[in-house]
Amino acid sequence: MHLVATYTNPGLLIAATTRPPFGPGFNEAEAREADKMEVRGTNAKDSGPDFCVFHLFKDGKELRSKKVMGY
Repeated sequence: MHLVATYTNPGLLIAATTRPPFGPGFNEAEAREADKMEVRGTNAKDSGPDFCVFHLFKDGKELRSKKVMGY
């Protein structure tokens, strides 16, 4: 897996609440609690199905994550 994208404010809220398959679909309260979201995903060289994992952080500590199948 590799880092696909990193979001901070002001774009964090929109990116974090975007519904699958284009985003993780965190609710607004979850997204507002975070100060950063990292997106990590598979690539063509990885075996198995493609997916992305969306991680919400606050002050460097992971709050929650969601896995979305596809890329």
